Amino acid sequence: SNYADSLYISNEIYLSDSITLEGDLTVLSPETLMVTDGNTLTVPEGYTLTIESGATLNVQDGGKLVVNGTLNFNGIANLSLSDVSGSGDINDFGGSLSYQAKATSLTQLKAQIATGKTPLDIECSGFAITTNLTIPADVRVLFSASSTASIASGVIVTNNGVLNLYGKFTISGTLINNNYLTVEEDATLTNNGTLKNYGDADIYGTMVNNGTVTVNSGCRVRFSSGATLAERRRREPGIP
Repeated sequence: SNYADSLYISNEIYLSDSITLEGDLTVLSPETLMVTDGNTLTVPEGYTLTIESGATLNVQDGGKLVVNGTLNFNGIANLSLSDVSGSGDINDFGGSLSYQAKATSLTQLKAQIATGKTPLDIECSGFAITTNLTIPADVRVLFSASSTASIASGVIVTNNGVLNLYGKFTISGTLINNNYLTVEEDATLTNNGTLKNYGDADIYGTMVNNGTVTVNSGCRVRFSSGATLAERRRREPGIP
């Protein structure tokens, strides 16, 4: 299927077919252009897709965007990292661009980070982090509600971006939070190793501390209403 001439989208559109533009296309505020799973939106050389301020382009997981022409946006563009290709230009004119990705293993997580594309949101299923890992600034790593994940003993994870925990997460090694960490409602963070907080942390769920927690001066760990802290200290004989 093709879109011809110059079009202005003034209603929300979900592409349920693969589309190749044969003219310029502009998405107006406050509408959304959604490329759904299994479909492709192609911007050929010589044509322009424009996302106006207040409008949104969403490329769902499994959808594809091929830009051989030009994508201009000063609205919101949520692009699936693995499904954006082409030799054209993607221009940010004061909008909000984020790349979306998923990872089911540590290898995939590191590969997504290594692309260097930011800002990047990576949704992870449960897996063990068995080698050192750094989450860069402008990268958000989210462990889903169904996930059971961990940092292995002797392993250091350094968070310079955003780390959101929605499932079960166990620290046996070291987690260094330099920016922002959340333990979401219904999530559980169990610290059997070392947690060093040099940024900000918000606890909405449960934190169980069997290890060491360090909070740097001027930084905070905030427990919201309804959050739980369970701390189990090892006691030496003779100490009450």
